[in-house]
Amino acid sequence: MHDATSEAAQVATDSPAAADGSGAMFDRIARRYDRLNRILSLGMDRRWRRRAAAALVASASSKATAAPTQPHRVLDVATGTGDLALETLSRFPEATLDGIDPAPQMLAIAREKAARRLVSPERLTLHEGHAEALPFADGTFDGATIAFGIRNVTDRSASLRELARVVRPGGRVVILELVEPRGYSPVTLGAKLWVHVVVPRLGAWLSSSREYRYLQRSIEAFPPPRDFAEMMQREAGLTEVHVRKLAFGSVALFSATVPEA
Repeated sequence: MHDATSEAAQVATDSPAAADGSGAMFDRIARRYDRLNRILSLGMDRRWRRRAAAALVASASSKATAAPTQPHRVLDVATGTGDLALETLSRFPEATLDGIDPAPQMLAIAREKAARRLVSPERLTLHEGHAEALPFADGTFDGATIAFGIRNVTDRSASLRELARVVRPGGRVVILELVEPRGYSPVTLGAKLWVHVVVPRLGAWLSSSREYRYLQRSIEAFPPPRDFAEMMQREAGLTEVHVRKLAFGSVALFSATVPEA
């Protein structure tokens, strides 16, 4: 059957407006996105998301006393096809989650996944929108996450302030991101080779598109983990900022607490 709506969406996402890092760019690769991630991460992206969801609960050594044992309401920014959102709901069965993303085709896939897993609309609400202007009141959430999305945000400082604003005092902000591997050990050099050579070439070949060339450039442009952790403190006032390096330094997991008033 001819679907005029789908055709119109395809024309829109194939247009020059599908700029690097934009929602339109991710719409163009939406149906290939999950498969490419599994291949390019060697299947490790699932493990990274599990760790991100777990970081919504403050560690035993944290000074935060207001963080709940389990968050009741969570925000997932740049939720994409919903992998981290669904992982979070699986880990915290009492929680509800709002996901927001600028790419409607990615959100459509997230809804399909949620339906297949019998996740009710009462537990998962998806919104189209941007990280720099979140449509939620101050202190709405117990915690917020963003996985592999802060790198694509135009104004990172604004997005960090928004994350801190919508999470209640004592709540958690967790960011998972690809970073430039640093150092000169054989393992680090191997990680650099994977990021700079294998990932963009394999991604472009598998997807027949230029988007995974953008991946390499965006990783190079992202601040070193220590600098970004300082930005979380400086720009958003977040405290107890911790950085955990994964995948031989090619992925960083940032976790922080919104300070008490």
